[in-house]
Amino acid sequence: MLDNAITNALRHGHAELVRITFAENDAHGIDFMVNDDGIGIPEHERALLFVRFAEGRPRRSRAPDSARR
Repeated sequence: MLDNAITNALRHGHAELVRITFAENDAHGIDFMVNDDGIGIPEHERALLFVRFAEGRPRRSRAPDSARR
């Protein structure tokens, strides 16, 4: 999941604006956050991030330069 989040941030945003942070949580695990300037995931599709093989609806409009790779 982390690999996919980073890959998507680099693919759909500007690499110099991708920020990755890690923090230990109270459950003795690690939380991670990937921030970028890409188009993002619509709030109603965010729950699908944790469903295996789920895909969001394709979007036709993207931010400028987002499909450069």
